[in-house]
Amino acid sequence: MNDNLNNLTKSIKAKQHLLIPVLIVVFAVGFALVRYWPLKHSRDSIEKKLISQREMIYQREIKQKQIPLLNTKLKGLEEKLKKFESQVPDDTQLGEFLGTIAELMDGFNLSEQQIAPEDEIETEKLSCIPVTMKCKGRLSQISEFYNSLQKLDRVIRVEKFQLKNDSDLAGVVSMEARAVIYYTRPEIKS
Repeated sequence: MNDNLNNLTKSIKAKQHLLIPVLIVVFAVGFALVRYWPLKHSRDSIEKKLISQREMIYQREIKQKQIPLLNTKLKGLEEKLKKFESQVPDDTQLGEFLGTIAELMDGFNLSEQQIAPEDEIETEKLSCIPVTMKCKGRLSQISEFYNSLQKLDRVIRVEKFQLKNDSDLAGVVSMEARAVIYYTRPEIKS
């Protein structure tokens, strides 16, 4: 009986040596499945959210820094718009404009002056009238006239500007230009 008891004790001790590592492995796998991986997944999810929120904060900071620049740009555009609106009168003021061109031509001693308005062109927001201008003079006089024309307080678009030497080559140049003046009608401006 003592031998059986000894054999049984030896058998239990041998199984204990195997049972301890198996229990350690089972405990480690259980810990990993029950605690570690859920916590790691939760931590990874929180880190992703944190990175996303930091990126969003960074983007907002960049946009906030751009606001003063955009405000400055907006003020500049508003000033340009006011200037443009002041240079596009509410009605044609065609007679006044043609008189101004004639005065400029006279002021620069240009000869053979011809100023002829063409048919009005209406667009959705603006209306315009093409004006053909012809005259003769020295190149310096025509250049000064052209520069003065561009400095007028009215939006003018020169579509065509042609210079030709006279056949006698005496230094006189013929100018032919087509410019467009713009205006708004009161019913369109609103």
